[in-house]
Amino acid sequence: MCSKRYREPVDIKVLTVRGQDLSDKQLRDVAQTLGQEWERAALHLGLKKKDLKEIKKEDKEFMRRRNMLLLWKSRRPGKATAQDLLRGLKDMKDLPVETRQLLKGQDLSDKQLRDVAQTLGQEWERAALHLGLEKKDLKEIKKEDKEFMRRRNMLRLWKRGRPGKATAQDLLGGLKGLEDLPDETRQLLKVAKRFMQTGFERSGGW
Repeated sequence: MCSKRYREPVDIKVLTVRGQDLSDKQLRDVAQTLGQEWERAALHLGLKKKDLKEIKKEDKEFMRRRNMLLLWKSRRPGKATAQDLLRGLKDMKDLPVETRQLLKGQDLSDKQLRDVAQTLGQEWERAALHLGLEKKDLKEIKKEDKEFMRRRNMLRLWKRGRPGKATAQDLLGGLKGLEDLPDETRQLLKVAKRFMQTGFERSGGW
């Protein structure tokens, strides 16, 4: 008989801060996405059966999952990032989709970059510099006559230079110091970020 597992509601956040160990709060969020497969996850992460035996002394299922992740972190000081955790679990076929989505960002699609480009105006050149593009890049982009295509191509060039790191969160972070960034652009990226974080997909939209 298969019993349904209870999982506390979780506000999924993308945990892809490069080089930074996951906080205890973030590990709690990860634990909320796991179910009965947490024991296999523990073994994939290098924990031993004796560790599982100790962890199981805790009665509450959620606390077991959380304590397993805390133990993993305690043995990897400086090497307990979201990337490290995802790498340790990558071969686990039954890893919940929510867990995987929580641990990795999702690059903006070309359609989404097109939507962002439509919200930009003449400030796109300053936006490009904020995003790390160089003046020679701008010179190349300006060979395109159509203003909208320039803005779109600028964002595509930014994306190409950041494989796996071109999420809505990354783009918003790169533009946060741009004082004249249109409110429409900012709001669009916040919406994209929220949908990516919760794993929702909407046909015809973000």
